[in-house]
Amino acid sequence: MSDQKKTIALHIAEMLQSYSAIGFGSGTTVASIISVSQHLKGNERHFFSASSMSSIEMQKHQIPETSFLAMQELDVCVDGVDQTVSSKNPMIIKGGGGALLREKIMWNSAKHIIVGATPEKIVDHFSFPIPVEIVPYGFNLSLKWLNELVSIYFEEARLKLRLTPQGIPFQSDNSNWIIDINYSKVIGDLTEFHEKAIQCPAIIETGLFFGFRNMVLVTVDEKNKIETMQL
Repeated sequence: MSDQKKTIALHIAEMLQSYSAIGFGSGTTVASIISVSQHLKGNERHFFSASSMSSIEMQKHQIPETSFLAMQELDVCVDGVDQTVSSKNPMIIKGGGGALLREKIMWNSAKHIIVGATPEKIVDHFSFPIPVEIVPYGFNLSLKWLNELVSIYFEEARLKLRLTPQGIPFQSDNSNWIIDINYSKVIGDLTEFHEKAIQCPAIIETGLFFGFRNMVLVTVDEKNKIETMQL
């Protein structure tokens, strides 16, 4: 864990003391937060996980997990980002670990969202591949449709089916496949792209996160001092 990530994780873990129903997203930032959150156990708190990876981290650090099916209300969701743009209308790319659908369900259920991001992930223009979760059935037809769509919104767009090290399709926790959209430049409205993409019955979700309220971004400056931004 880098010094920057540790500083962010410790700050977010302290913020969580104000909440009783806490959801953990997925990724290395979340794993860092979980690793320093043991002090939150007890006090009638309930903890939820958006991915199998986060569940493993919770077990490792003896943080009890409550089934998401039993959730009545979620006070806060904590998560990381793969990349976010610094603008008046913030948008975040997530899903590098393949948990984008469950993360988005959790974000949508939470009263508050806290995201941690080291400075290099806060950019002026996106460059990180955008994941799309897709049903395997009829894959080639869906791929052809998506290929035509991305040509409108991205320059030099290339679609790549995510594979495991063994060379077989990576499966999300929902047993779906992930297509990563690589590109040299965004040339269209990404909100519009997302809305059009999910019109395809086989496309479950994209890794574009936007339009969420009560969101706080936690990062650090060049001296590793905490900075928070209301998004």
